[in-house]
Amino acid sequence: MTEPTELLPCPFCGAGESQIHVNKGTWNGRGYGEPVSVEVRHWCADVPGQPSRMISRAGRDEASAIAAWNTRTTPQPPRRRPGRCR
Repeated sequence: MTEPTELLPCPFCGAGESQIHVNKGTWNGRGYGEPVSVEVRHWCADVPGQPSRMISRAGRDEASAIAAWNTRTTPQPPRRRPGRCR
């Protein structure tokens, strides 16, 4: 099975901007070390009156970060509490 390379749309806004960001290793005097992690960073489309927020999912490499971003759950119907009238 091949690793996913395409980002799914944002589960909240369905649009916005997504970027892959490599978190570089520490500076060793000659350059940065190996990347520490990779993030998918997403900014939802602007909504008047709402603050701008960034959503991110991280992984050890690009494939695992994309897999984390593309993870979706199946919405569950609300549970009814026993003994309560509606």
